[in-house]
Order: sequence, then structure tokens, then C-alpha cells
Amino acid sequence: MKKTNIFRVLIYLSIAIVFVAYIQIGKKQVIESRQQTAITLIGEKLQNGIPVDITEVHPKQLIKTIRVTVTEINKKNKTLTFYFDSTQRKQLKKNQKVIDTDKQQAIGKVTFLARNLSSGLGLYKGKIQLDKDQDLSQLKLKSLDVIVGKSSNVLALPQSAILFSEDGGSFIWVDDKGVSKKKEIELGKNYNLDYEITKGLSEGMRVVINGGKTLNSESKLRVRKCESCEGVVKND
Repeated sequence: MKKTNIFRVLIYLSIAIVFVAYIQIGKKQVIESRQQTAITLIGEKLQNGIPVDITEVHPKQLIKTIRVTVTEINKKNKTLTFYFDSTQRKQLKKNQKVIDTDKQQAIGKVTFLARNLSSGLGLYKGKIQLDKDQDLSQLKLKSLDVIVGKSSNVLALPQSAILFSEDGGSFIWVDDKGVSKKKEIELGKNYNLDYEITKGLSEGMRVVINGGKTLNSESKLRVRKCESCEGVVKND
């Protein structure tokens, strides 16, 4: 056999060996990948827990407010005019404190509430007397909060923590050593975004305030990291 033919046979044989080796390596990788556990969202939650935000319950002061918008400014008398409807009229009273919505600080008090509707508007007129040191330049068409109710030393939860059963009852999820536990509660007064809890809640309870809609009894919980969430338990 000529040297050229021998060389050609060796080349073909080398290619065949490389091809077979490639097939065997690929087959091995497929088998190994099939033997691995598939990562799924359900599997991840079962292993690491359902992500939730949790707050630890402590007594606090609750404030209920009504938001009003300034329509007129009297710079001479340092008074503001606002309008309100019949529903708000039942809660508004003279001498109630007024808070700057953005700065969250008291700036004056309610001094006048009309008894009769303003013609053409179908609303009632109200006036606010500002504190002496207040700047009027930024207040027109600004939203302000009038404090219409206040309770101290109250156990309360945000609305996001409260769930409702089919029979109309209310309940929450409590963190019981890393798993969820259903707790029936009774609601009291509503203070804007918070509810007073009159029954079923105790100081020190760790309550799920976000993520509760996906929980079941004995669900494994994973507390999410919360860098700047006041009142929320941090998972450090």
C-alpha cells in the first residue's frame, strides 16, 4: 500500500475516533443533566420559604386624618380656605390640628366651618388659621391633613396584613418559628391605612404584612431583606 493511502486512512480513522468521543461526551452530559433536580418556582419556595415582610406588634398611637386642598390664601390674616363635602362635615370640628402632608408637622388649626353649602359648588367652606411662623408662599392648591381622630396605646396593623375568609371573618398570618400560623382577629376603628385590632392580637407577635395572600397553614417563611422599611422586621 502506498504511503499516501496509509496516511489518508489514518486521517479518516482519527476523525472517526474524535466523532465517537464527541458523541459519548455529549451523551454523558445529557444523562447527568437529567439526573439533576429541576429548579422550579414551587420547588424554590418549598426549599427556601415563601418571601414575606413581617412586622413585630407593639402598642402605638394612631391618627386619623381628612385630606383637604387649599383654594385661597389670606396673607394679611394668615388664613387658608378649603372646601369639604357632607361626609367630611360629620368629622370636622373647630380647633382640630392641621398637618402639612409633605413635612408631617403641625402648621395651624381649623377655625371656621360653614353650616350651609356654598352656592354653585355644592360644598361647605372651611378656614384654617396658620401658626405665626408659617410661610404662605407654597400653600395654595396644597394638600393638608386635618386630624379628626386619635388613639393612644393601640395594637394595630396595616391593611395589607389583614385578610378575609369566605364567611366574612378577618384573619392574619403569624410567623410561628419560621412557618405561617392562621390567627382569627376582630377589627376596630380604621385609621387611614391602619386598623385597630380589638381581639386576637398580642404585643410581640410577628405578623406577615406583605405576601400573605399566597400562604397556607404551615407554609415555610422567608423574611425579605428590608433596608428602609420603618416598623418592618429586617432579615439581617
